[in-house]
Amino acid sequence: PTFTVAGLTATTTYYVSVKGANKCENTAADAKAVTVTVNPLATTTDIILNGSTIACAGSSAVLSATSPSVTNHVFTWYSDAALTNISFIGATFTTPPLTATTTYYVTVKGDNKCENAPGTARVVTINVSPVATAADITAADATICSGSGTTLVASTTTVTNPVFTWYNDVALTSIAYVGTSFVTPVLTATTKYYVTVKGDNKCENSGITAKVVTVNVNQGATAADISLSTPTLICGSGTAVINASSTTVTNPVFIWYNDASLTSVAFTGPTFNTPVLTATTTYYVTVKGTNKCENKAANAKPLTVTVNPNALAADITVNGSTSVCSNTAATLAATSTTVTNSVFTWYSDATLNTVVFTGALFTTPVLVANTTYYVTVKGDNRCENTAATARAVAITVNASPDNPVVSVPNGGVCAGDGATLTVTNAQAGVTYEWYNAAVGGNLLFTGATFNVTALTATTDYYVLAIGTGGCTNNGGRVKGTVTVNTKPAVPTVAAISVSVCTGSTAILTVTNPQTGVTYNWYTTSAGGTVAGTGINFTTPAVNANTTYYVEGGNGTCISSSRTAVNVIALPVPVAPASVTAANGTLCAGSSTILTVNNPVAGLAYRWYAANSGGTVLAEGTAFTTPNLNVTTIYYVEAIAAGGCASATRTAVTITVLPVLAKPTVAVQTTTANSVTFAWTAVAGATAYEVSLNNGLTWVNPTGGSTGTTYLVAGLKPDQSVSILVRAKGQIECQTSQNGSATGKAANPFGDQIYIPNAFTPNNDGKNDVFLIYGNTISSAKMSIYTQWGQLIFQSDNVANGWDGTFKGVNQPNGVYVYMVDITFSNGTTSMRKGTVTLIR
Repeated sequence: PTFTVAGLTATTTYYVSVKGANKCENTAADAKAVTVTVNPLATTTDIILNGSTIACAGSSAVLSATSPSVTNHVFTWYSDAALTNISFIGATFTTPPLTATTTYYVTVKGDNKCENAPGTARVVTINVSPVATAADITAADATICSGSGTTLVASTTTVTNPVFTWYNDVALTSIAYVGTSFVTPVLTATTKYYVTVKGDNKCENSGITAKVVTVNVNQGATAADISLSTPTLICGSGTAVINASSTTVTNPVFIWYNDASLTSVAFTGPTFNTPVLTATTTYYVTVKGTNKCENKAANAKPLTVTVNPNALAADITVNGSTSVCSNTAATLAATSTTVTNSVFTWYSDATLNTVVFTGALFTTPVLVANTTYYVTVKGDNRCENTAATARAVAITVNASPDNPVVSVPNGGVCAGDGATLTVTNAQAGVTYEWYNAAVGGNLLFTGATFNVTALTATTDYYVLAIGTGGCTNNGGRVKGTVTVNTKPAVPTVAAISVSVCTGSTAILTVTNPQTGVTYNWYTTSAGGTVAGTGINFTTPAVNANTTYYVEGGNGTCISSSRTAVNVIALPVPVAPASVTAANGTLCAGSSTILTVNNPVAGLAYRWYAANSGGTVLAEGTAFTTPNLNVTTIYYVEAIAAGGCASATRTAVTITVLPVLAKPTVAVQTTTANSVTFAWTAVAGATAYEVSLNNGLTWVNPTGGSTGTTYLVAGLKPDQSVSILVRAKGQIECQTSQNGSATGKAANPFGDQIYIPNAFTPNNDGKNDVFLIYGNTISSAKMSIYTQWGQLIFQSDNVANGWDGTFKGVNQPNGVYVYMVDITFSNGTTSMRKGTVTLIR
């Protein structure tokens, strides 16, 4: 049957015949023809290659192959000339990343040619160039001033025919320039460039091997970078020494200029000794150093050396008391319109040796004789006067009059009355001035006798005696006090209009009560009889609009007027005629809506739980009650504008049905296939419902909706069953809690077990499985053995019996031994052993 063909060099056909016990050999016409096709091996000319044969180190090359002569061609790429290590199968080959020059060998095969033999494969060599590194590039960093550019130059000694590329970013995505010399744009901050190189012998750098060239950009210094010492003020003429320093500029160089445009250099260095100056002069200082460029003209630090002339007497103006009274001090004020930020110095001698005060306002010591003082000035634009140019101030001292003695009314006056104040020791030639304050205040009158009118409170007056030269009595103004007995203030009340319900009283209140003042209430604006006394006055019952008046009294004085209070009697509405409940009968835990029938427009309605007093539950023509559990009475009253309530409240009763008692359910009777449950009647119940599925669905009792028994039939002996029973009342929502009970069908056979002594596993549907039977079996373990003790079947499930097989093979007819361990529902156990006959 097997024919091995060898050594074929061309396509050949063979013919096969067959013969045997039941057939003769084929005839020539009926022989089976079998053709063996012989294909030639492919050669290098059958393969055409495309793709790059040059790659950078770490990169892949993509090669593709086609064939003009092989149909349905399949290309295989090998890494060795012996064609033993396959690198890829397919027309397009992406090499792995290459690190050195590598050769691949490609073969082809197809429908008309076999795969190339070693030595005839197509050879392709990929030359790998290394990637340039930063070490292949020479380029120097640069430092420039902000706002300028620079030229960066790159070179290499290791790359042939180099091409340099300058990038803005380390990822080499943004080209700044291509070439050896790169002229940067104007820069305002330190900038990094990334330079790569490529050439005949190396590939371009990657981002991590590029050469980093940093252009450090120094900002121009500002005035804040320079600290200058303050030069000494020059009086008349002289020189100044100024020191410059910087904490922000490294290796600072300071240049001092004569002009703001920085064209005339006065000095270079940190310490500048000015030439002799005769006028105020300004210099301009710059700094530069390792980390900062020199200041621009706009940012230079200016410094002014001040040269001031000496002040003259004409530069000082003195005002104040140059004529004073004996035993008083003089106050002199110096000013200058020609000296800025002036500082005044007061001397007691013409040689300016003894300083008595420094400041613009000078108060002399107490003087008893004529005295002369000398004052000088200096400031930002003047030096201090000399002795010859100081300003002299002469002070004349005058005598003082006697202290006045003041007479005032004995015992004082009442509020609103006038009074007379008199100087009892008046002197000829002396003027008396009356004031309302011990110091300052207003001048009220001039003369020895002063009449005042309409006093409202105890008042102090002050009199001053003024003599020759304006001198006043020693000790200043003398006080005279007029005592004024205060009139009570006109009462203010809590409200000028008070509204009360007709038949009720009103409480009227004074809101500005004064201590010691009595408040009387009248029914007339003047005169009349006192109706009541006190800060708070409760009126009689008000049945019509009434006006009351209150005044304050303090001894013989009363308030200037009475204050009126209008008491307005408001109408009282009647209670609603009737109220309707949406549901007058409820189940416990339910609510209803109460509605006022025929509400009166303009009236409000308030709901209560009490027929008087109590807390307002709601307001409106309708009220939704809370959920109720007992029969409840609610009350509603009418409220008129102004808040007057009806004298009575209208009641409405909500009847709440009681919660039905939970039925007490028990097993009444049992049979082998049924359980009858019964329960006692529940007071108030109108029907009952039963559930066998834990409340998902409900049915009527066996005897109808009002029955008190339920029969569960169709059970097996000893089978348990549970029911729920609930009572129903007058309305749908009135149900009881669920009563429950569990019962078992009777078991007349008890724990009896039936085990057959034979079975017929012939698949006729009758007695095909060996099983054990019992009503109270909880679990059972069955073991089947051959007569020689071999275990051939075991089961822990009483429902799984032996089907007469072992490992899927039918067992022969015969006697087998069984052992069964049984556990009953009540927890007791039993072991049964015997034989069973297998009959097929």
